[in-house]
Parts: sequence; C-alpha cells; structure tokens
Amino acid sequence: TSDTKPPRLAKVTVHYVGTLLNGEKFDSSRDRDEPFVFTIGQGQVIKGWDKGVATMNKGEKAILRCLPDYAYGANGSPPKIPGNSTLTFEVELLDWTKCEDISENRDMSIIKDTKQEGSGGDQPDYESCATIDVTATEWVADGTQESGKAGAEYFNKKGWQVVVGVDDLPCGLTQALKKMKRGERAVVVVKARVIDEEKKAISDKRIGSSELEELIPSGKPLRYEITLSEFSSVHTWNFKGMDKVIEGRKRKDDGNAFFAAANWTKAEAKYMKALEFVSNDYDLKSDDQKAEAKKLKVILLGNLAQVQLNTGRFSEALEQCNKALAEDGTNAKNLFRRAKALGALDEWEDGIKDLNQILELDPQNAPARAELVHIRGKQAAYEKKMKARYAGMFSKISDE
Repeated sequence: TSDTKPPRLAKVTVHYVGTLLNGEKFDSSRDRDEPFVFTIGQGQVIKGWDKGVATMNKGEKAILRCLPDYAYGANGSPPKIPGNSTLTFEVELLDWTKCEDISENRDMSIIKDTKQEGSGGDQPDYESCATIDVTATEWVADGTQESGKAGAEYFNKKGWQVVVGVDDLPCGLTQALKKMKRGERAVVVVKARVIDEEKKAISDKRIGSSELEELIPSGKPLRYEITLSEFSSVHTWNFKGMDKVIEGRKRKDDGNAFFAAANWTKAEAKYMKALEFVSNDYDLKSDDQKAEAKKLKVILLGNLAQVQLNTGRFSEALEQCNKALAEDGTNAKNLFRRAKALGALDEWEDGIKDLNQILELDPQNAPARAELVHIRGKQAAYEKKMKARYAGMFSKISDE
C-alpha cells in the first residue's frame, strides 16, 4: 500500500463485499466485476463509508463494521437490509484522485490532482519563498484519470528554492504552487494551448522566460509531479512604522525596473504588493510617516495606472487614477493619465476638464497640450460622423 489517505472531496474507487452479521452477503462489487466510485464528504454513501474509507491508504484492504447510525438506520434498505442492522464491509481502496481546475479562467486548461493532502490553511502567494521537488514530463493518457501518466521526462529538480511570482518559472508552475499547501504532493496537467500561448508571449517579449521552458516542447500537454516541502510568505503585518514605507519603496523600485524592461506583468505585481504596505495608516506612528506613506501610495497608484494604460485596460487605469487623485487632486501626472484613460473610453468632456486643470497649473505643459488637441480631434470627428448619419436619416424620411 502507499501511505496516502484520500482527503475530503477526493473521488475514490473501491471494491467491496457487504454482509449482515449473520454472514449473509447482500451486495458485492466484485461479483459484478465493477469497482464502485464515490466522492468523500458529499453524502453519496453511508456515513460509515465516508468516515472509514477516508482513513485508508491506496491499495489497502480493510473491514468496516458500521453500526445502524452509520449505515441505514432504523429503516434499513429493504428488501436485503433489515432496519437497525449492523453491517460489515470488506473494502479495498483501489485508487483515489482529487482533481480541480486551477486555471485562472476556470477553463480546465490547468488541472491539479492532489495525491497527498498538505497541512495548514495557508498557501504560497506573491513573493513566497518555496522549496519544491518537481518532475516535468510529457502527459500520456491512461484512460482512467485526467492526470494521466508520465511520459518522456523534460527535467527533474529536487530541493529547488523559488520565489513565487518573481522568478521566471516554467509554464503553469507558478499557478500550481499558489494552489498547494505545505507538504502537499500533486500532479498538475497543463494543456498544450497554454504552453503554446506562453511560448508566443515569451517570443513577443511580453513575459520573461525560464531556461527550463526551452526543454518543454510546444503542442503537447505537460505533466508535473510536485511536492511543496516548505514555504514562507511576506506579510505586511510583520512590519511597523517607517519599515512599512521602506518595504513599499523597495518594491516600487523593483517595479520600476520591470517597467523599464516593458515587463508589464511583473511591474504590476510589484506595484500591487508595494501598495499593501501603504494602503492604510495602520501601524504608522507619526504624521511624518503617514505623509511619506501617502506620497508613496499616490506614486504607486499612478504607476499602476500607467501599466494598465500601456496594456489597454483603460477602465482599470481610470479606477487607479481616481484613487490617486482622491489623495492628491492636483497631481499633474495622474490628471494626465486619467485624461488618457477617459479619452480612450470616449469620455472626452471629462478628459478635457483634466487637461485644462493641468494647463491652469502649468500652461507650458506640452504633453497636456498635445493630448488636448488629440481628444478634441476625436470628439470633432465623432460629432461630424453623427451629424452626417442623422442628416442621411432625415433625408430618407422627407423623401417618403
């Protein structure tokens, strides 16, 4: 037997023979030569099975003796099981699997099959330092489980220390680690299209690349066997006073370096993490510390908005600008960014107001002047188009 007990919500496959206390057999999957499958903890079977099978290891045979309250109770299960019967089951746990969709879009493109449940309630997140064992292979269908079986090996790493979300890891591995617990062992399957999309993003220089990525072929599903041995996470509540501002600044500087390299994904992640340190005044002990935190918060919100502008996410950029301007309503950079977002969303009048406010503060601001011309041009072109459309409409009406 293997020392792996099925956790709650695991799908288990068993063979069983059920008898009454007098030895009379009332049911047997072996006689049908058809294993029985159920999900633990879902009430699909009697209580004695839900509890008993969860204590078994894969490959183990056990006798489960179920009192009436853990079987069919006072009513029994006529005609074969009388009321208030104590039942005996010889059970063999053939296999179990706990598959879940861990893809960001919930489209079954990355599947995790837990083989050994981890401990604790926390999971790695951004900037967690993790120690893992991982083997990457070709995925080969075995006809019974979505996790399939291992094919040709691509790489094998033992005791590998990685920083989640910061290090460039092979396709799907970061997403997998974020969904695991300490001590967990799992098989993760990444569909071929995810690999192909990531390789194209690497080729387009939209994301960074791990050297191990080159060992993974395109056009084939990928299978990882991962053990998350240990991890530690960065929690903002462990920092107080000026240390919070200092930690935020470090991540802002890291984000700026990623920004300069046009790595928008990593820049955004760094800015978001930095914001966690200065999003409120908690544990800031003096007015000077609060002022420094507010100043950094405004910068971070603006930088985040710029990333979102660069990636065409104008509504999100507008939201960040609104937050930044709620803290400092005269910040010219954030007024300009908001005007850009508003212009892209065809909210020209509001964009023009922001640009005029900038020019009131700085009449020589060349970017604001140029953007004002651009937005007014877009507005005029739209109004001209609408005027022509309605003119044609009324012309047809008058001809009828």
